[in-house]
Amino acid sequence: MKDETTTALVEESQRIKVATAAIGLNFADVFTVLGLYKAANLVRTGNNGKDTSNSGGGILDPFVPGIEFAGVVLEANGDFTKGDRVFGFTRFGAYSDIVSTRPEFIRKIPNKWSFEQGAAFLVNALTAWHGLVNVGGMPDLLSKHRKKNDNGNQKDIYVVVVHSASGGVGLWASEIAARRGAVVVGVVGSEEKKDTFMKRVGTLCNGDAAQCIVRSNNARDFDRDLAEACQKARHLSQRSSGGGVSSTAAQQQQSLPFFSTCLQTAEAGYGADLVMECYGGKYFAPSMEVINPGGSLSTYGATTYNDSGLGEGIPFVSLILNYIRRPRVDPGELTGRNIR
Repeated sequence: MKDETTTALVEESQRIKVATAAIGLNFADVFTVLGLYKAANLVRTGNNGKDTSNSGGGILDPFVPGIEFAGVVLEANGDFTKGDRVFGFTRFGAYSDIVSTRPEFIRKIPNKWSFEQGAAFLVNALTAWHGLVNVGGMPDLLSKHRKKNDNGNQKDIYVVVVHSASGGVGLWASEIAARRGAVVVGVVGSEEKKDTFMKRVGTLCNGDAAQCIVRSNNARDFDRDLAEACQKARHLSQRSSGGGVSSTAAQQQQSLPFFSTCLQTAEAGYGADLVMECYGGKYFAPSMEVINPGGSLSTYGATTYNDSGLGEGIPFVSLILNYIRRPRVDPGELTGRNIR
């Protein structure tokens, strides 16, 4: 006999009902309805999120997708009163007229926010924070408790590369990194997206150090562009902060790039300290190679898996082929380069 605490009935009495006014639409929701999202499939096979060897024989029960929402509280409960404007997170089921959720998963919407802004905030912003801080280990470079470096400055030069830097998670990751004192190198898919990144993130970085490159379709060109952007970001930040830069820094800047590949750049310590990666495919290797010793990589997606170039429809063949060809990480390389 084993004693277990049953929380279902207690939770039901403590749950808060919210009439939804807006919902968030994420890539996770798209993959959920296609049956390609593992976390949702575990729920849909009756395993309550537990990964078992027999996941229901591949039969997926109908269920309601959606993981973020905003709306109005229907009944007073705990710290919330009837009529409160709230936004929240739920493990699926947000695409409903009424969402019943635990109070720790909702917050009151700031007065200046719309319902749409509330519903679009949590997944993107928390994914960005989790990837940067919890997984990537990014420090708060502006903390008053942070020790000064060897040059007498409290702020070290810390370079963060963000893929899809004008997207939902990418913009939040770029802004969070910049506001924590990093120099951000954004990677985007077009010149228009580059403008979006620079307007929102460029002014937050040290001086004019923020960089943004348009992703090339050629892997070798991407490798070169990323290496050059990281070098420029570091040198411009050093020049702006005066962090131990020699008197020839301006002349040296004109001769950039010093190194033509990401691996050479990282080996010399001019690469990135953290990479927020979501492209996968041919872009993964350069993004790993540009990481400085002691740095880290956080993966928050793999958009190139779905990049079939075949127009509309679900590219199942392309998805399968790209999955089979997905990049592999050698643990020995991580150890040898002291990255994670």
